[in-house]
Amino acid sequence: METLGQELAHLLQQFTSAPVVLAGYSAGGVLCISAASKNPERISGLVLSNTGPCSKGHGSPQFAQELKEHFDDENYIRRFLSSCFYQPIPKEVEDRLWNYTRTIPPEAGYEVSLSLRQMDYRESLKAYKGPAAVIHGQLDTRRKMDSVEMICDSLPQAQVTLLQTGHTPMWEDAAGYEKALETLLKRIN
Repeated sequence: METLGQELAHLLQQFTSAPVVLAGYSAGGVLCISAASKNPERISGLVLSNTGPCSKGHGSPQFAQELKEHFDDENYIRRFLSSCFYQPIPKEVEDRLWNYTRTIPPEAGYEVSLSLRQMDYRESLKAYKGPAAVIHGQLDTRRKMDSVEMICDSLPQAQVTLLQTGHTPMWEDAAGYEKALETLLKRIN
């Protein structure tokens, strides 16, 4: 995660001078946190959904090892995918997600998952002083409210929007997610 965050921060510096809003969800949120902690002045807005600055309190601390052991176990992966939603998802969506997981090299999935559990950005995230939004599904069993509190301890300027969803609020309450995102964008302009 540290390397990916450095690469993203470098790309922002190298390829654009335009205002940048980073939006990240779950592991992608940690990637955005990592980049924001390294190049805070290049980021105009930060949107974090169902993520956290560290894995303290994470609902599945052994996930990296489980993923390594069960990566090719379709039932295991489908159970994991379903656990990211509070409401059951349509079969065709679950199938598309399953097929997507087959494009990821197993070792890469393991390394990213392990790295997520080793990093702690609570202090370094404080370097980011710009507008931030935390959009969080309150019914999430993976990232609970303590993750929101940790983000807000590092980013007291963050506006928090709590939605009645599981781990994937942009799917389960797209309108609520969009409204929170629009609120952040208005703060930037």
